[in-house]
Amino acid sequence: MIQYYTNSKQLFFCCLLCLAFQSNSLSAQILLDTIIINTEILPGPTEEDVTINLVAKRVTNLISAQFELIWDPAILDYQSVDNFGLEGLDEKTLSADDVGSIKIAWITNEFNTGSTLEKGTVLFSIHFKKKSFVPHNVSFWGGSFNMDGHIHIEFVTLNFGTDVLLQSDNTDIITPSHVINGLVFFDENNDCIHQESEPGIPNLFIQFSDRNITYSATTDSLGKYQVKVEPGSYVVKDAAPFNDYWELCNDQDTTTVSFDIDGSSNKRDFPVKIERDCPALSVDVSNGRIRRCFDELFVIRSINQGTQGVEDAYVIVRFDPFLRIVSSAIDGTPIEGIDLGNNEYRYDIGSLDPLESAEIRVIAKTDCETTMLGQTHCVEAFVFPVIDCHTVSDLWSGANLELSSTCIADSIRFTLQNSGEGDMTSSVAYQVFENLAPIDSGLVQLNQGQIRAFSYPANGSTYRFQTNQVQEHPISTPLFSAIEGCGTDVSGDFDRGFILPLSLEEQDPFYAIHCTENRGSFDPNDKLGMPIGYGPNRYIEQNQAIDYRIRFQNTGTDTAYKVVVIDTISEHLNINSLSNLTSSHSYDLAIQRGNVMVFTFNDILLVDSFTNEPGSNGFISFKLEQQKDVPLETNITNKAAIYFDFNKPIITNTTQHLVGKDFYQSFISTSTIELPTTMVSVQPNPFTTSTRVKIQQDQIVKGQLYLFNQLGQQIRQYEFQDNEVLISNKNLIPAVYFYEIRVNGQESIGGKL
Repeated sequence: MIQYYTNSKQLFFCCLLCLAFQSNSLSAQILLDTIIINTEILPGPTEEDVTINLVAKRVTNLISAQFELIWDPAILDYQSVDNFGLEGLDEKTLSADDVGSIKIAWITNEFNTGSTLEKGTVLFSIHFKKKSFVPHNVSFWGGSFNMDGHIHIEFVTLNFGTDVLLQSDNTDIITPSHVINGLVFFDENNDCIHQESEPGIPNLFIQFSDRNITYSATTDSLGKYQVKVEPGSYVVKDAAPFNDYWELCNDQDTTTVSFDIDGSSNKRDFPVKIERDCPALSVDVSNGRIRRCFDELFVIRSINQGTQGVEDAYVIVRFDPFLRIVSSAIDGTPIEGIDLGNNEYRYDIGSLDPLESAEIRVIAKTDCETTMLGQTHCVEAFVFPVIDCHTVSDLWSGANLELSSTCIADSIRFTLQNSGEGDMTSSVAYQVFENLAPIDSGLVQLNQGQIRAFSYPANGSTYRFQTNQVQEHPISTPLFSAIEGCGTDVSGDFDRGFILPLSLEEQDPFYAIHCTENRGSFDPNDKLGMPIGYGPNRYIEQNQAIDYRIRFQNTGTDTAYKVVVIDTISEHLNINSLSNLTSSHSYDLAIQRGNVMVFTFNDILLVDSFTNEPGSNGFISFKLEQQKDVPLETNITNKAAIYFDFNKPIITNTTQHLVGKDFYQSFISTSTIELPTTMVSVQPNPFTTSTRVKIQQDQIVKGQLYLFNQLGQQIRQYEFQDNEVLISNKNLIPAVYFYEIRVNGQESIGGKL
């Protein structure tokens, strides 16, 4: 970390010096507030493209600034600068040269108040091409004034009392220069040599690791891979696919790759052979977004990750009752599913060879009249035949729990049944939530064929039931079920927004569920991580996997021929666990710098939204596991950059998940709530135009009310001293919101609107 301290007793432009004598708010004795600026390196569409964001921490009343950034032009080739975040700062106030520097000289137009930079404000972005593999960084020039044509650092604010502190993180920009490439293939005759008839294995991760860094690659549709690395010696960490039914050919020469400083490429093929004979079907469901009255795409992907083929495979898809099927296709061939009733359809896939996949694409339209904005719609998929080759524990009794839920007139009923071939030998715990608040828990133990029902009032709340599978079960997984929109509250409405915060995923490869809330107006380029997390802090359990979905839309005026999505994965996530990749269009995936995923949609021909709104959308979804036992209170954040052809990137929102334990608490759904020292009433709730929050406490020195959306993002803040806050619906879309009230500097209460 490099830090610069500058003393501000001299001002830097004649006009600014004159201003100091003309304004009562400036003087020759001015001292500067502390200012911290650091560089954030973002990857570009290729490993040679580098974008550096200059990011400021919050600064108030900034009057002027001058400073210089420098780099080695033999390593970084300057391209352009954009993304200006400070009013008045533009290309005219910057001067870049071909000797590796850019000079900034800026003065505010608001001389009485200065300009304020909120925390995280990007001053500007600089784009480079990397010309060499030598590690390098961009830094502040910290020399003397006008030395060799340089300018020194100087910031001026209206505040008094401190010097300027500048920080440069000196993060190395590294572009690997050497190539390892080859083929991962199914060694059908076990001779560890590739034959032309032996197929490559697609969508497989390979990692090359030395003591300091790991480089990753994925195989393409033909099983080929390529990865750029630095000179050194590397050991293959992962090259066998999916599960323990496969293994690398036992040839130690294929697992070590080394380069000297003059090396440029090295070819290594990896034969993969059968360890154990078994088919292994799995299924996944995904989609981009759901809007009322619109046609939307749902993708159901099945893959045989086993070593044996299967015959007569099929998938049963259970669609949300508010979705109407428009069309469907399997691997591009139009086909109608077999209607099984209750909005369930069967799709016959046929045979699936080892490592072969099939993709069902369904266009469904959301009902216009009966759906409510913000309502959750779920699609479930079951793949058959169910063949499990895992070794069964002698301690398993044969019991098997199945959980279902039903809305019956004035009640919600969860049904737990032992459908297995034996009695439960011990009990399992269950827990029930109403609008995320725990309301019931206990133990249950069922004999073979026994059923137990749990009933709760159909009052418009969202109920969730969760338990665990029996001990020693071959597929040890939690069981979840949730119901939204059963019955109504006193206003005739029902609560929404309580399905996605907690996980609905079961660790069963033969089953998948995907839930999406329908939306109105929205940012068409965004990122969502599910479960979205519990409460405003977005808590998730330790070791909980996260399903990410990146959505993009061409809102330009012409067709986009290429889309690139770049996602830098948090260090708290295990990129080796990448799975369940599903997309709206075909793509190539590359891994840069060990943790940067680059999805390239070549020849996507994404039409603009004015020409064909539904056809202008796309998405990519995937699943990542946490690193094992990430410390509690770890914040896992993620965002993506989306490039349309040669345009500037669109940066998505930042997802956030906080790793926690025992974080369940009551989010009150009634209109009046009470604590020992504070009572809060919200009237009306829900509301259409405005609602009034009244805080009843004897002495309130100062209070704040924070309003959060369902992604945990703070969207409003209210200050009050008269025990009352009026919240209007201006610029708020109909949805569920959370509020948090702090009274006298302490958190007092939270609730839902």
